[in-house]
Amino acid sequence: NPIVYYNVVPRREKSTVGQVYVEAHDASDVPQIVEDLQADLATVPGVTYGFERFKNGPPVEAPVAIKVIGPDLQTLDRLAAEVEDRMRQTPGTEHVENPLSEPKTDLYVNVDRGRAGLLGVRMADVDRTVRAAMAGVSVASYRDAEGEDYDIVVELQRAGEPRMSDFDRIAVASMTGHRVPLRQIADVELKREPTRIDRFDTERAVTVTADVDTRAGYSAVGVTQAVVAELDALDLPRGYRTFVGGELEAQEDSFASLLPALLGAILGILAVLVLQFGSFSQAFIILIAIPLSVIGAFPALLATGYTFSFTAFIGFTSLVGIVVNNSTILVDYANQLIAEGASVREAVQEASETRFAPIVLTTLTTVGGLLPLTLTVTDLWTPLGLVIIGGLLGSTFLTLLVVPVLYQLFTAGPKG
Repeated sequence: NPIVYYNVVPRREKSTVGQVYVEAHDASDVPQIVEDLQADLATVPGVTYGFERFKNGPPVEAPVAIKVIGPDLQTLDRLAAEVEDRMRQTPGTEHVENPLSEPKTDLYVNVDRGRAGLLGVRMADVDRTVRAAMAGVSVASYRDAEGEDYDIVVELQRAGEPRMSDFDRIAVASMTGHRVPLRQIADVELKREPTRIDRFDTERAVTVTADVDTRAGYSAVGVTQAVVAELDALDLPRGYRTFVGGELEAQEDSFASLLPALLGAILGILAVLVLQFGSFSQAFIILIAIPLSVIGAFPALLATGYTFSFTAFIGFTSLVGIVVNNSTILVDYANQLIAEGASVREAVQEASETRFAPIVLTTLTTVGGLLPLTLTVTDLWTPLGLVIIGGLLGSTFLTLLVVPVLYQLFTAGPKG
């Protein structure tokens, strides 16, 4: 199958699996398209279906993914079924898939090596004969008058699909030239086996996945945390464990890579402020705007239903360098007034009154510039814009209240 999106890995081709790519003209049309398709597919018997909305970011196996890890396949099968049941009971999950819930059926030909050796039958001959009878083998090719080649396949003569009774008609040639019935040297049975055996960190594992009903307002991170809370009551045997994958794992990996950048930005700003003002206390007064911005950033995401995603983290990192400007302006102007002979109280009051309008207007200008980006309503840009806008608004007005108070408390000079 072709890759239709950069972070979506196509499935292996199967005769029983189909994929349809739907491109909407407007993102707001997607929920209605999904509802229409669900209504149509619900009327088709025997069809299992799911929907995946493309998102930006690193490729993930599913929005919600729980890996069950351990040595024994039968125990993994039982534990995966329990995880599947708990996942289905968790609100917000849909299209739950357990790869071990639909095992395949394998054909086993158990050869009695001792009996086969006494009758002069080699294992390789048994293998070739069974394969030729059931699946057929190409023994030659035929080229027609137009130059087209066709394989000549030899197989057991039968009507329809292979049956277990066909093995009663198979005979294997021995080294002496005699034909030995297969049933004299082998037992044939069918066994249910897992469709695949995955490994995680060199250990056997099975991954139970689920999509998230975003139309009802659920988020992948929130649903995953709810599933993990359900799994806490799961009694795992010794040597077995669970691992949380999906979007929560991708988010944690992304945050882990961005956290050093955030800390580096804060330390860099602190170093510049200390060099500029020659005071650690005033540098920390200015940096108080960073935690104040959190008061506005997170409620903005909460009110609009977005989670603290990778792009939201980038927005917060950018916010760190923006919000300190307002407090820097206040502290710098107050220092100038004190140097001219004003008391600390007088300097704080005049700096707050004089810089109030420029600070507010600068903030509103920045917010206005970010509004078009934020109102695009996409999972990529909207969280970033919301964090910056909410953080700027919250930090600006709180800075005008908190920074003057801290400046007067921790600045040496005549209090006035």
